[in-house]
Amino acid sequence: MSGEGDEASVEQCLLTNEAADQLARDNDGKPDALKAKKIPPSLLSAEHIKDYVLATGLISPFYFGGEKPRLKKASYEGRVGKVVYTFEDGKIKSVPFKDGMLKIKANSIVFVECDLNFRLPEYIALRFNLQIKHVHRGLLLGTGPIVDPGFWGKLCIPLHNLTSEDYYISENEGLIWVEFTKTTSTVSKSTAVGVRPSTSGFWDIKKFILKAVESNGDGKLIEIQSSINRVVLDAENQAAEAKTIASRSEGIADKANGRVNRIAWGAGIVGSISVLAIAVGLATLVVNQQSFYDSQHQIYKDYVDEAASRIDNFNKKAESLGEVSTDIQMKLSKYAAIEQRLSELQRKMESLESENEALRQSVAKINSSSK
Repeated sequence: MSGEGDEASVEQCLLTNEAADQLARDNDGKPDALKAKKIPPSLLSAEHIKDYVLATGLISPFYFGGEKPRLKKASYEGRVGKVVYTFEDGKIKSVPFKDGMLKIKANSIVFVECDLNFRLPEYIALRFNLQIKHVHRGLLLGTGPIVDPGFWGKLCIPLHNLTSEDYYISENEGLIWVEFTKTTSTVSKSTAVGVRPSTSGFWDIKKFILKAVESNGDGKLIEIQSSINRVVLDAENQAAEAKTIASRSEGIADKANGRVNRIAWGAGIVGSISVLAIAVGLATLVVNQQSFYDSQHQIYKDYVDEAASRIDNFNKKAESLGEVSTDIQMKLSKYAAIEQRLSELQRKMESLESENEALRQSVAKINSSSK
């Protein structure tokens, strides 16, 4: 008994990428490889996922067992692959791993490769969702709801870090859950309709990003960046600019006050001299002093006017900064509402999975009793 337990706790690779590629090529364009099992069109359970993987090379590499099995009742775990990219300053940039950890900067978007290779037959589609713990921590997966049958390639997963803190994911940590659905499609070269996904054959996720940023006709690439990060940076820049203006205004005011003090001091000295020498030139001295005072007063007035203008600009910047701050708060509240909605949808999906599993068991019992 202990030997069986030890064996079950060890994760085994049941299908390598090379073996899966050969299986997929052998089955490409052919009808259901497990037709004899009469598996109905539906969400595939764990045993049927395993059967189709080993029969068609549906996903690879395929691991089974272990202390933390990747295969659940109706889904399979996907992890972070080897390459991750961002789109910044009009360029695709690689994001390195450090000590086995991927860092997703606060308020940013990264494009993550899934560690799985997909070779979907023409009668099996897939969906994937972010593991719920990442959603609860503020991570959002941006993707379409379905990957059509016939897709061969890697998944490119856009991850949005909506939080104000950097987010870290281990390369050995689960990222997504993938579920598979058998469709009603009949594979036949003469009667088949529909085409393979346009991204089939994309084994380098950089192709997905290049396809997404293609020009709308103006010759410029479409930027894929978080709007929150840009708003925060604009707010920080405006705050810094406002602070600089305030500092300069204080310096100008201090300079103007210094000139006024020197004028007053000079006026006192000249007044004393005038008293002592009133007999030899009082009238001329008064006229000259008045002219000097008028010129200094004009200089002071110019400085004060400039300071007042700059302070007015500062007040306008501060008011604008307040509006930006309010806008940020409104956007953050919207993202909080989105996160709550996603959590509700996740709970509904889990409820539907439970109901579907109960229905599947009921159908199995009916089929068993009818036999």
